[in-house]
Amino acid sequence: MRLDLSTPVPQVVMTAFTFGAHCCTVTYIATVLASGEWRVLDAAQLDGDGYRFVDIDNDGAKEMVSYDNTFLYAFASYADSNAPTRIAKLTGSDLNDVTMEPKYRAFLRRELQQMEADAKKDPDLWRKNGFLGGWVAAKSLVGEVDDAWKRMLAAYDRDSDWPLEECTTGQELDQCPKDKVRQQTFPEALKKLLEGNDYPLPKAAR
Repeated sequence: MRLDLSTPVPQVVMTAFTFGAHCCTVTYIATVLASGEWRVLDAAQLDGDGYRFVDIDNDGAKEMVSYDNTFLYAFASYADSNAPTRIAKLTGSDLNDVTMEPKYRAFLRRELQQMEADAKKDPDLWRKNGFLGGWVAAKSLVGEVDDAWKRMLAAYDRDSDWPLEECTTGQELDQCPKDKVRQQTFPEALKKLLEGNDYPLPKAAR
């Protein structure tokens, strides 16, 4: 399929499923460089079916659409997790995250509307941290994070027993002294995930 308009021939996309619960699809992309050399790129290993290939901007080359897998299991079980959309673009031998480019905002808004349509069918989602985390991130991608943050603060499940632990020394949890492990609130954990993955932060959390 055509992923990069600058190459004389289209790219070859190869995928394989690793098996296992909810996981994973591996994707390799063979592309020819300006030198005439072929190179095989190792794209991200993703949950479920992996990438969707969509020509979002109608330029003749397809973008690589996925969900941010870091939101899966972050605040709830897999079944109760929602994840925002991410968009990647192949240029030469580089796979670049182009999610924040203005020309993709209308597409991201449609993805957000689908998420909200699910919540309209099941209003309980507005009180579930797994849904709210992905929804706030999706709203941040279309410039509406401040309103989303306010709604999340008013609605999130304060009684959730999902572990949101962090190590106050900065070490990995499995290497952290027990007296340095603390349980975060959901807003604290969500802010850190947004910040760590370059999502726009609400003014109230900066």
